[in-house]
Parts: sequence; structure tokens; C-alpha cells
Amino acid sequence: MLQDLPTELALDIFREAAKSNVCENRAWVVQLALVSHNVYELVRPVLYHTMVIDLQNQDVVFDLADDALHGEITARNVFHSVRRLSITFDIGSMWNTPGFRWSRDMFPRLFVFVTEFNASFTILAALSRTLQFQPRRVAVIWASLWDIKLHVLPHTLKQVTHIEGYLPTSFESNPYTPREWILAILGALPAVTHIGFRQ
Repeated sequence: MLQDLPTELALDIFREAAKSNVCENRAWVVQLALVSHNVYELVRPVLYHTMVIDLQNQDVVFDLADDALHGEITARNVFHSVRRLSITFDIGSMWNTPGFRWSRDMFPRLFVFVTEFNASFTILAALSRTLQFQPRRVAVIWASLWDIKLHVLPHTLKQVTHIEGYLPTSFESNPYTPREWILAILGALPAVTHIGFRQ
């Protein structure tokens, strides 16, 4: 039956089947990816679209990242397929912790195609060092939106449509009034349509 369909339509069916089953039946989607090289190329981004790094899995993800950075093609493809990155702990506060293996230089080499970002400001600043990183949705943890304006390179912000972060803890030490602060943030985010504030 599938052989009677145009190739593009058959591939669309495979992609949609993968998308609709990836959360409930990931093993089936992995099996689907083995049908052919073309199907694999369609399904791989679905499988690796979202990556969550937390304290429990960070060592395993680091090992995969280390393989990717040392030329292992499959591992590199996993990271290049990630479109939504979420890091649930303040990785920036751990850079100098003995035994902590991640470094800020790893992130721009691994996550260049991320379009949705939910992690600490230090990771956003590190990723902004590559021109390829142009997210559309940014949620910053453990930093105010003002830090984004000051320390993230402008090319990173030009396509951001959704941003979420903290207000400054105080405007007393800030040289700007709240109105000036908001105008500066909006000026740095020309495409923004949604702003969320965390408490």
C-alpha cells in the first residue's frame, strides 16, 4: 500500500507517525527509524528533538557529548538533532567544582541548532558565541532579563519571539528606570511577541 503512494507522502506519514508516538512508544519509533535510510533521516530529529539534562543524567549525557566532540558521528548527530534544550540545574555555578566535567566551551559545539532554550544564563551566553545559534524561544533560569541584554551577543536575540526570565531584584542599583529597562529589553529583542516573568 505505501509503495503505491508518492514518496513524499509516504515519508510524511512516517514522520507524523513518529511524532504522534514518540512520547508513548519511543521503542516503536526507534524501530520505525530502521526501515530505511530516508525514514531514519526523518525520524531521527523526532527522537532527539528535546534534550533534558538534569543532575541524574548529566554524566551519561556528558559521555555522549565527549564522544561527539571527539568525532563520533552518531553522537554528534544526536546533539545536532536537538531543537529544544532544557538544563534543570544551575550548571554555571558548578564550572569550578572538582570532578565536574562539563565546560562552557562544549555547548556551542554541540547545540548549534537549538531553537528552544530553557537553562541558565551562563549556557545562553556560551551558546551565543556561535553565529548558528539563533533561538526562537528562550527561558533563562537564575538570571534577570537584563543580563541577557548586557551579555548575550545581539545576533542570538534577533529571532527570539518568546522570552522568559526574572525581573531585576531591585531597580535601586540599576541605572535605569523600569520603563527604560523595558524599552532596552524590547530594543534588544526585535521579533519578540511574548515576554514572561519568573518570580
